[in-house]
Amino acid sequence: MREEKVVFCKAFPLKKILPLEKIFEKESLCLEKEHTSCPIYLEKIKGDFPQTKICHFVGTENIIYCKLSPIKKMIPLYSLKFEGPCSNETYGNCLFYQKMLRGDQKMASVMGFALEEMLYYHANHLWLRRVEDKIRIGLDDFGQFIVGNITGVLLPEPGQKIKADEPFMSLRCDEGVADLLSPVDGSIVSANQAVYDGSLIRLDPYGDGWLAEVRPSEQSARFEEETTCIFHGSSAHPWLEKEIYKLRRLVESETGITVADGGEIWRSLQDEIREKRSLLVRTFLGKERRQICWR
Repeated sequence: MREEKVVFCKAFPLKKILPLEKIFEKESLCLEKEHTSCPIYLEKIKGDFPQTKICHFVGTENIIYCKLSPIKKMIPLYSLKFEGPCSNETYGNCLFYQKMLRGDQKMASVMGFALEEMLYYHANHLWLRRVEDKIRIGLDDFGQFIVGNITGVLLPEPGQKIKADEPFMSLRCDEGVADLLSPVDGSIVSANQAVYDGSLIRLDPYGDGWLAEVRPSEQSARFEEETTCIFHGSSAHPWLEKEIYKLRRLVESETGITVADGGEIWRSLQDEIREKRSLLVRTFLGKERRQICWR
């Protein structure tokens, strides 16, 4: 567990919080005299307020979070329930704690989204890992945000033939069903029955929350050589950053919500974009991704 001091805008309808050091970035107006040009400030300010060097609506709070979790879920310190597993002897059962002990937790954060640095990523936000002669497939953290709350998983059957860019399984979500398109040609070897209700995908998307293992075709067996729709290492970070900025622009244009905080897309926006879920799925996980792969 880690403790951190954060800042937030008390006037913004969503309580989006930032690590303290973020507030000093050049794009932030909150600690500058120019804060009076902020549209939220102009909308919320009432009466004659004295001119100050910092915004009247800047708030601070102490929060805690799990350093190992792929999602940096920040919890106000005063709301910590000490009967939780993080603060008693049962913490040893935590998936993230066990992975840390094994040394296989190599997670990076790209503008608020988790990225497992050792994996390969397809343009439709499925990750790939070679496991002997098979390819293990899962949904990345950004893809989970696009799909929304997962309530059930319709897994493929062992022996099922799959084709790249065609649906091979589905996720039940609050707004309906989202089809996932296979990143490779091949046949299903096994499906992860442990993800049936979606909870393990949320908790451990790059580990025990994997979806299926595939025996690839001869061409798909060399997926690491794909350069247009597969991203890995130094190419994965800029690819995901571009996807996040695209999402930011889409959310702002479709909902009218200004997504600030240095471009981070916070989980609190899920309710605000509920009605646009099908558009997000088509845009970021849909079949046309193969034709418009990021370059």
